[in-house]
Amino acid sequence: MQSGATGVYLAHRFGSAPEELMDELVQEFMQYLFQVFLSQLSSWPDQVTAILNGQAGYTLNFAREQFFWRLQDRAR
Repeated sequence: MQSGATGVYLAHRFGSAPEELMDELVQEFMQYLFQVFLSQLSSWPDQVTAILNGQAGYTLNFAREQFFWRLQDRAR
């Protein structure tokens, strides 16, 4: 799944069992999405426009990237 420092961080934080890691990551992403990303959505007008144009998947991919960048930052 992840390698390097991020993989070590994830294994330390959530455990190394792949099925547990996946469940924990989904929960963490949902928490990030609703508590952090949506509260900052107005900072990304292109993402708001994408949602208004029926391209919510584009915005979810952007949110996922932001989430993983945040995990990588925490791993450092």
